[in-house]
Amino acid sequence: MLGSSSVLILGSDLQQITAVATQFEYEADFDVIQLSTANSHLDQEELERIDALLILPDAKEDKMKFSIEKGYRGPIIGLGVKFEGLTEQLALPVKASFLIQRVKSHIRNFQSRSDMYFSVGPFKLYPASRSLISSKGDEQKLTDKEVEILRFLHRARGEIVAREELLTHVWGYHESVTTHTLETHIYRIRQKIETNADIATILLTESGGYRLAQKSAEK
Repeated sequence: MLGSSSVLILGSDLQQITAVATQFEYEADFDVIQLSTANSHLDQEELERIDALLILPDAKEDKMKFSIEKGYRGPIIGLGVKFEGLTEQLALPVKASFLIQRVKSHIRNFQSRSDMYFSVGPFKLYPASRSLISSKGDEQKLTDKEVEILRFLHRARGEIVAREELLTHVWGYHESVTTHTLETHIYRIRQKIETNADIATILLTESGGYRLAQKSAEK
């Protein structure tokens, strides 16, 4: 689901991974990713979109460290396991409601940290301070609405987000807010992130909506 929090479940036993994933089945706020450490990894760009990492007892520690070294910076919750670097260790069995509550709490704490950022093309965006930092260290300030637009597009993982969905997520249901309001904000964002705002390469307009390019050249 677009705009939801991504939770990565890391382990070696697919049956055990699936069992934990089902505890989030009825939570609309979560997008659960099941990953076996035995045969696959996420790349740096994908790891940046993960909001919480759940480590199962059979997960290999070196695989967990690989994920961190590749760029994962969020909370790490160990389920019945204790590794160096865990944010919290939970004993098994654990009630689904308690697990979900702890995950939500850690995600909120992480997203409010001053050093938390996500990438927008070649920029780093720090939501807490609304600071947009280029690869050269130049800083620009964004408005709250601009941050929310970029955060929502970032969570879409390169997929097209409809204008109506962005309007609903960022502004809620307000009759006075129209697509022109959104278009004005998109234009202002492009003035800050694009080399040429008339030829967008980062924040792209597509049929029915907008998306962030997956890769961009350094600025």
